[in-house]
Amino acid sequence: MLCVSSWLLVVMKVPMLMDDWTHIHIHSELSADQTKQLTAVLAEFQTDLKTLSADIDERNKTRRKPFESFNPKFLESSISV
Repeated sequence: MLCVSSWLLVVMKVPMLMDDWTHIHIHSELSADQTKQLTAVLAEFQTDLKTLSADIDERNKTRRKPFESFNPKFLESSISV
C-alpha cells in the first residue's frame, strides 16, 4: 500500500506556478471588496511572474546553455492542505 501511495504522489499532475489561481477564492467567505483586492494581488503576482520569465528567456538567448531552473514557466506549485 505504501508503494502505491508513493507512486501516486510521483505521477500526479502538479499545478504550475503560472497557472490561473483565481478559482481558489471564488467560493470563500470573503466580502466583495476583499475578493476584488485578492484578485488584484493575484493578477499583479502573475504579471510579475510573466515579466521575470520573459527576462530569463531574454538572458538565455545569449547563453551557450540556457538556465531554466528558476524560470517561473517551468516551476510547479506545491500545495499542502
